[in-house]
Amino acid sequence: MKVLHLSTYDNHGGAAKAATNLLNAQLQIGIDATMLCLHKSTQNPQIFTPQSVDISTNIKLASNILRSLRDGKNYPYLISKGNFGAGMVDEINRFNPDIIQLHWVSNFLSIEDISNLKAPLVWYLHDLWPLGGMEHIIHLPENKLLPSDFFSKNSLEKNLSTESFNVWLRKFNAWKKKQFTLISPSHQVNKLAGLASLFAKANTHIIPQPINISKEDFDNQSAFKASLQISEEKKLVLIVFPNGIADSNKGVEFLFELCDLLTPKQRKTYEFIFAGIPSFPALTDKKINFHCLGYVPHERLFKNVYPAMDAVIVPSKFETFSQVTLEAQAIGIPVIAFRQGGPADIITHKLTGWLAKPYNVQSLIDGLNWVTTSVLHQSMLGENGKRIVQEKYTYERIGIMFKEIYNTIP
Repeated sequence: MKVLHLSTYDNHGGAAKAATNLLNAQLQIGIDATMLCLHKSTQNPQIFTPQSVDISTNIKLASNILRSLRDGKNYPYLISKGNFGAGMVDEINRFNPDIIQLHWVSNFLSIEDISNLKAPLVWYLHDLWPLGGMEHIIHLPENKLLPSDFFSKNSLEKNLSTESFNVWLRKFNAWKKKQFTLISPSHQVNKLAGLASLFAKANTHIIPQPINISKEDFDNQSAFKASLQISEEKKLVLIVFPNGIADSNKGVEFLFELCDLLTPKQRKTYEFIFAGIPSFPALTDKKINFHCLGYVPHERLFKNVYPAMDAVIVPSKFETFSQVTLEAQAIGIPVIAFRQGGPADIITHKLTGWLAKPYNVQSLIDGLNWVTTSVLHQSMLGENGKRIVQEKYTYERIGIMFKEIYNTIP
């Protein structure tokens, strides 16, 4: 069985990193898998860029991305209209794979390109774009959770703009004769996919994302505190902004509310550490203690930052999975997040962390207080978290789950 993964990137952004991890999980159990991507930044020998990518193709791709960014200025979240591809369909089909594993393919494949791929298609839902119109993530007014039937045709006609619904119609017309297999990283996404009108005939499955933690030594909390001149008695709380605070899906608005709700005692207890942003001027009047680390390479986040924390907060409105939640839990740091999407699967409430009521900020604070009650309590949560990650999220286990699904595809 020959599997060809398709992804716009191999290491830029959470979806790309997850796609590469999924590839590596399959390789580890012996699946004949390779990845084709437009922009390669890793040294993985099983990842290739198309032979036909030349200067003109890269100029076209850059133009497409800039146009997409320009089109998206008036939208609160990332959009893709699916108009542009990099002209790679013929080259992809020449690979003659038994299965094509789709990932995040914006500006790599247009909507119509996908319909012209010849091999059976398996799509891993890193976000919600495949199910709906042009939005990659969708939120309802007043931060209500999406109902399970949101991606049915009747619901989309009511809830999407005319422009976005027209993108959905293009998908429907282009893909109506294609057979897809959908793989969701979490139960909530799988429920949405199962009732999506675009994929009424598709088989749906759930496979979480894997993680591979090395046995290297991690820095301790005292060294981290000393490097930032933070007093020893402070409780350190990490919040990661992979794309900066401009990404409203990451729950910046909840952070402001959290600052307002903290008691004077809590303000003295906690030191907030922000990774991914160089500064946070809007918080200077909130009377909380915080440090901004700026961009933190992934290796440093693992070795120096996560291990120094007492807790991690993930205030996102919606995560199809949540790599931050998995990474923190993998090295024994309790996570507090809203009960939605991926965090609702990864965190076991009061066993490995805390699942707050969506989108009740006081519930986040209650969870932070509960998690950091004592060092012994934190240690118990951390050990439980590490054990569950080692049982459920290894490369070997995830690779086998893919192989079992691939074997059912004609």
